[in-house]
Amino acid sequence: MTSPAESRLLQNIVHFARLLRALDIPVTPTQIVDLARALQWVDLRRREDVKHTARVLLVSRAEHLPLFDRAFDLFWRAAFPAG
Repeated sequence: MTSPAESRLLQNIVHFARLLRALDIPVTPTQIVDLARALQWVDLRRREDVKHTARVLLVSRAEHLPLFDRAFDLFWRAAFPAG
């Protein structure tokens, strides 16, 4: 069973993947599952660690990196407030 926080994280990962797909960055269900599993081993308080983990697992083409970075920064800004 997952905790409410884990459930919210999983929901947000799926929503983020949908956003990437809407931006024409292909993301497969396997990549989503891999990211969810990988984030179990990442300190979720460390924004750059989360971002780099997601980049490695969700982006397969270099030309998608700038768009991914912008999407990540906007989508996850509430999870990682400035400061």
